[in-house]
Amino acid sequence: MERITAPPARVLLTQAGLLPAPAPGAQAVILVTQILHDDSKGSGAAAAFKVTIADLNPTMIAKAEERIARNAGWEGRVDAVVADAQATKLPDAHFTHAIMNFGLQFMPDKIAALKETLRILKPGGVLGMTVWTSPGWLDSLIKGCPGWTTPPALVNPLGRPGIVEMLAAAGLPPSEG
Repeated sequence: MERITAPPARVLLTQAGLLPAPAPGAQAVILVTQILHDDSKGSGAAAAFKVTIADLNPTMIAKAEERIARNAGWEGRVDAVVADAQATKLPDAHFTHAIMNFGLQFMPDKIAALKETLRILKPGGVLGMTVWTSPGWLDSLIKGCPGWTTPPALVNPLGRPGIVEMLAAAGLPPSEG
């Protein structure tokens, strides 16, 4: 899975201003664990700033904790907690960045997850996310593999208009771009 999710995660972290060098005092919440990657040099994405990893799945948090233990310099900088992105119980206005890599489409209540994410962001904070859209190969796969079941996240994929609508419904003012 990381071969698929890590490259967009690096782009997402770069566009959010966390890579290659975040602003002093940056504190990010990572709302799905696969974004916390190891670049095989041991530095990974979390080496330069304080990160809280939150995931609903305890197994994902256990894997994140294993990765934290393996990477020198992450101890004390990276925490992992089991939390529902729709109701994290993380502190209000605490994080400078909130990052969700391929997670929103799996949330039962996407608006609640976005509202919660905005709640834990500091005013002026950065929200970055990736979502699955309908891949170009999906129709061919369905035709070529009779009986194949399309994963729920791809049945009604999220696109830019739907995400913009959801962000507005969550209370994020429209932006240009």
